[in-house]
Amino acid sequence: MKNDAWVLVAGTGLRSGVPHDVCLAAEAVGAALARFGCGLVTGGWPGVDYIVSEAFASVERQKGIRLEHRLVQVVRSDRTIEFPGGRVVNASPGPLEWLEPQSYCDAIVLIGGIGGTYGTFLSALHKGLPRFPLGGTGGDAATAFRNMCELWDVIPNPGIPKWRFEALGRTVATRKEAADLADDLLPLVIESIDNRKGRTPQSVFISYSRRDASWLGRIRAILQPVEQTGQAHIWTDLDIEAGSQWDAELRRKLSVCDIAILLVSPNFLQSDYVKNVELPVLLERARTERTRLLWILLARSPLDQTELSGTQAVCDPRVPLEDMKESDVQIALVAIRQAVERHLAEGFETIEVKHIG
Repeated sequence: MKNDAWVLVAGTGLRSGVPHDVCLAAEAVGAALARFGCGLVTGGWPGVDYIVSEAFASVERQKGIRLEHRLVQVVRSDRTIEFPGGRVVNASPGPLEWLEPQSYCDAIVLIGGIGGTYGTFLSALHKGLPRFPLGGTGGDAATAFRNMCELWDVIPNPGIPKWRFEALGRTVATRKEAADLADDLLPLVIESIDNRKGRTPQSVFISYSRRDASWLGRIRAILQPVEQTGQAHIWTDLDIEAGSQWDAELRRKLSVCDIAILLVSPNFLQSDYVKNVELPVLLERARTERTRLLWILLARSPLDQTELSGTQAVCDPRVPLEDMKESDVQIALVAIRQAVERHLAEGFETIEVKHIG
């Protein structure tokens, strides 16, 4: 499923002399937007607009996606665009030209800025759009960031706790720091957009090995009542639509899931994608209480070599599902559903381990 989030990026619009940290942040945000499957909107200016578009286009081309489907440049009709690509929309000169790009976006990100960028912030505030100024990049973004922190109780970003927003105020001096900042930013942007659109997602992500597909089918079947009542959306990689970008869509779902169910087996632990992508993201989200991590042992596995050994299993990990009698398997499957239902109802409460055997 393609991400329908469109993000306007605005910032320092100089042809030369753009601060190094602003360049790093713009480059990282452009690449992250493409990786997360978002669309990009800019005003077609030099500086931040050009840098973010170039980084965004580089990733989109690697994915084989046509830029006119994912990049919109809203440019005053008497001005030439700086970055050649995407869909160009002409805006009439005048005081409303600054507002036109916001007609195409769901949220805004501000990087640096020397006057005009703060106007973009104010108009987004009036429209009620989620606003994400990267305070550590200075200029207008720093001013907007300070104002948002001071007035958070009155005008917060929808669906975002203040402490997570405040983490976006850090400075960047290296490409890695900029990439880390962008990776923290994008999930917040998507969550805030979803919340504003009234979706307040309760997303259940199932992580598994394709070799254990038969167990996945049984898990999904037992969770079907939860989905039918509208409490949650159960998601696996099998739900990615044909023609979608598999990696980008999976990473997006990882970044916003409320509950993750891990079907642990030797196949699961040997999967490079699980080890290098899914588990690191899910464990970090669990540590910061953004995702409730539930796991169940399908087959005997070397758990002492993983971080899972220090987390809670839904069922007794001494007895994997494949070693149980069928009647006990049914009890274990029901325990998973009950754990999910309890979390949906109560939030991050302790879920008692069920001992079966």
